[in-house]
Formats: sequence, C-alpha cells, structure tokens
Amino acid sequence: MQQLIPSSWNGKTENCLYPPFLGTVIIARRYYSAPHNNLDGRDESRAVFLAGNALPERWQQQKDFSIAELGFGTGLNFAETAQNWKQTGPTGATLTYTAFELYPLTSDQINTALSPWPDLQKLAYRMLSTSPHTLKTLYKTGYSQSKYIFQGDRTLILKMATGDANSLLPDWNKENSTKADVWYLDGFSPAKNPQLWNPSLMQAVYEATAAGGTFSTYTSAGHTYPLN
Repeated sequence: MQQLIPSSWNGKTENCLYPPFLGTVIIARRYYSAPHNNLDGRDESRAVFLAGNALPERWQQQKDFSIAELGFGTGLNFAETAQNWKQTGPTGATLTYTAFELYPLTSDQINTALSPWPDLQKLAYRMLSTSPHTLKTLYKTGYSQSKYIFQGDRTLILKMATGDANSLLPDWNKENSTKADVWYLDGFSPAKNPQLWNPSLMQAVYEATAAGGTFSTYTSAGHTYPLN
C-alpha cells in the first residue's frame, strides 16, 4: 500500500506520494527525488558511505574520528554510522559527526522514513527526538550539538548545521580546528541540486578535510570526479 508522508524539504508541508518497494520513501518535491534508492537504502549506505571510506576499519585505528556530511536527509547515513560506531568503535574513543542540511525533516518524519529498519529507527529516534530546529545553538553559524555515550565509553557527538552549506562550511573551517577524516557527499544529484556540488563548495570541503581524508558519493556525474 502506498503511504503519504508530509515532507518539509521544499520549505512547506506537503503530502508526498511514492510507491514503497521497501517500507516508505520520502520524496523531496523541491528536487523531485528520493534520498536513497527505493529497494534498500541501508545497503546503499553501507556500500557507498561506510565501505566506500573503509569504515569501520579506519576509525579503529584512531582515538578521535570525524565525519562530515553534506545533506543529512532522513538521517539514514548517520543512523547506520552510529550503529556501527556503537558496535565497533574503540573503547574510550570519540566520533564527531557534523551534518549540513538546508531543509531538515522533523524527528517524526525521520522516524517514519527509517521504519523499514527497526534497529536504526530506535537508535535514531532516541538521538534525534529533539528537532534540529529547537536544539540549543552553539555557534553563530547555526550549529547545534548532541552528545551520546555508548557502552565501552564510546562517545558520539552529533553536530547539526541547519542552513546553506555554501555559507556555513567556510565559517566552520574558520571556527573549528578539527577537520573531517571522512566526507559523505549525499546531496541530491548535481543535475537537480547543483548548488551543493559547485566548485567553490567542493574547495571548502577540501580545505575542511584532514590529511589522508577520503570522501564518497553515490553520484556518477562525470564532472564531480576531477575533484577526487
């Protein structure tokens, strides 16, 4: 059965219809696109973003690890990463996850979007039960922060940046000494969301990347590859 879900990605609340091949998929009407494939977004997240950056193996070699994401969306990549960190992060280590999102969904919408994967849904709902709109602002650039400690003293810090990454990321570079070990470039396709793939933003991503850092993306658009 098809299911209607309100989506705020276009700045308004609308009913978005999509045939769910596995559970429910939210469509962003602004881009007329889904945030992941409609067969199994979790497998896509594991293959593209975790395995694509040699995770979790890489973070097992560091006490502190940093991941940044362009396009938080439904929180699927974050939830899958958090689940893996909970299970495999080094004892006493800290993972900082910084996400940039211009049109954040509510925690209830994220809860619905993650319903095909109950373990991720439960984990994400606990972590995102406070909407990014109402989290305490820590920086002038619009960041908000939550901190979680798992068994084994594994710490996960989620920093949400609500707004346009083109303006937020350069300020983040100035205000933060810690650079990202990994980037998840998970905005909608360059054809539908070119502002998240422009050369100046990609230069800012480069400047915010630690030595030896990596990035991954699902897109196969040819003009993105010279940035690698």
